[in-house]
Amino acid sequence: MAQKIGLNDRVNIQLPPKVEKISSANVAVVAKQNDIKLAVLPNSENKSTYIKDDVIITLFASKKKEQVDLVKLKKGLDEWGKTLAGYSSKIIEVNGNKFLITQNNTESKIRFYGTNPEGTTSVNGLLEFNERSKSKAGTTLESLMPNISFDK
Repeated sequence: MAQKIGLNDRVNIQLPPKVEKISSANVAVVAKQNDIKLAVLPNSENKSTYIKDDVIITLFASKKKEQVDLVKLKKGLDEWGKTLAGYSSKIIEVNGNKFLITQNNTESKIRFYGTNPEGTTSVNGLLEFNERSKSKAGTTLESLMPNISFDK
């Protein structure tokens, strides 16, 4: 059964089935068990971490409203990423919300940045996986995005 989680007072997600929450203390253990190289992430009280099918999912939602321009963010990330092998980025729309998705072939990670239609509320996510779970990571992301909702 899917579970609805409030990431903050404006961002909710209906987690897909078989998603398990991981405590901050256990993230490194779970990563090692699944042969996943973790990114160093800042400590944040707005960070929630889960696992599904050997894919670690970390979600961040800012407590404050802020204007997010995904086109501008994409331009900056594309400039940085042009030196990385197989870097790609795209902006897509899902249920009226916009998502910037980035990845490159030098790491087993997919990053996404999502906003409501007005660009005033956002959620960021990082999917980390081992090489064997690459296709599962894409499927996991596709199952997450339609289930993210923004309250006004």
